Amino acid sequence: MTASTFILILLFVMPFVCLGLKLFVDYRKLDELERYFRGNEAVQRNKRFWGRNQVIDRTMRMSILIGFFMQPRTHVKNNDVTWKELNSVPLALKRWVLWPFYLSLMYGLAVTVWVAGTVRNFVFGHNMLKRCMYANQKEDGLGGQNRASFDPEGAD
Repeated sequence: MTASTFILILLFVMPFVCLGLKLFVDYRKLDELERYFRGNEAVQRNKRFWGRNQVIDRTMRMSILIGFFMQPRTHVKNNDVTWKELNSVPLALKRWVLWPFYLSLMYGLAVTVWVAGTVRNFVFGHNMLKRCMYANQKEDGLGGQNRASFDPEGAD
């Protein structure tokens, strides 16, 4: 298996891995995580608004907690959360929240780079220098020689 084949397979498998991790965290870890923020007004307001326990609701409730852990200083400065609340969450639970999100970000970046490379090859062509040389040969009819060195008789 070549590296490009492995990368292509990985690009098609990763969405299912990311989705599985996201659903696991949303359904198994969200309630445990929200227990640490019982007195937090922002989390409780978000929980009331997105309270139907459907996939979108759990995703939106998890998004505010991901934001707390990704940018704690910003949220503490805005009085959305306190350092005491953030530090009360065990490190293993923080990792369960953040790592699937980071994995999804890396996957999104990989797909973007792959698509950009594909578009670049489609627009500009593969090995453009050889294509230009081939086009010049057809126009000149010289078979890759320039006019100064071309001897139609073949004699030297």
